[in-house]
Amino acid sequence: MRGKKARSQRVSEKSVYVFHSHTFGCTKVGVSVNPEARCKVFARLDWRLNDLRVIKAWQRAGDAYQIETLAHHMLSEHHARHEWFHCAPEVAVAVVDGIVSARCPS
Repeated sequence: MRGKKARSQRVSEKSVYVFHSHTFGCTKVGVSVNPEARCKVFARLDWRLNDLRVIKAWQRAGDAYQIETLAHHMLSEHHARHEWFHCAPEVAVAVVDGIVSARCPS
């Protein structure tokens, strides 16, 4: 049971994030336990991402991957490669905000 409990804790700690790089000209929507650390990893791996920034992150309890999938689908007309999109970060934030609001109305 210990493994299942640890796994469920990791899932509940996931965040959906929006990153943006002005230099690269792309916005990324993804999932991570630690978006700030994930952003730094990407910035170190590719010189074009040296200005990559976390625009916004939403901590989610269990539905982060579903939100990410819906956001990717809704942003598909802007798709660049993998989880990267040719759109302003505000567009991606608005999409994720809309999904989160619909799943969790205040």
